[in-house]
Amino acid sequence: CIYDTVMTDMISIFKWPVADFSTEPVIAVLPNTTFDFVNYSIGATEFYWNFNDLADSDEFEPSFTFEPNLASIYEVSLTVENDWGCVNSISRNVEVIEDFIIYVPNSFTPDLDGVNDVFGVTGIDIDESDYSLMVFDRWGNIVFETSDLHAVWNGSVNGGEYFAPDGMYVYQIITRSLTTKDPKEFVGHINLIR
Repeated sequence: CIYDTVMTDMISIFKWPVADFSTEPVIAVLPNTTFDFVNYSIGATEFYWNFNDLADSDEFEPSFTFEPNLASIYEVSLTVENDWGCVNSISRNVEVIEDFIIYVPNSFTPDLDGVNDVFGVTGIDIDESDYSLMVFDRWGNIVFETSDLHAVWNGSVNGGEYFAPDGMYVYQIITRSLTTKDPKEFVGHINLIR
């Protein structure tokens, strides 16, 4: 006896969805902590986002704002599902960085020629209400002191008519980040050349 049976469509094979995404911006700089998520998933119909266990979303391409004053690395997960219940997921880290920058020159020439005559500090994200600059001579005496970020040292000793001699001086800057309120301290040296 021979039996022969043909069954059509008895086994169905479906493709797994592929989860993928990117962010805009790639790295956020304080105080902007908002990321737009670009969804590159393939073959999915449902989307589940998790933002470092802070919030969830089922939007296709959500935006999310992390802590407003905290530089950190956050894990973002995307889980996708297709019409047949097949699931795939991916996790990526997004980074929020602080953009604190301070520029302190290492030399100046207070010879009144109009070029590089003063010593001053500039930067980004410096809290001007919590700023201190002190310049010391080689014996540890303060020759210049200010709490004004925009004040400059012209080479005089304590704002008087006496000018400090050529040489190396030590500075100390104490301030904090305007966005994160983290304290910052810098110690270095400057060369006074007449």
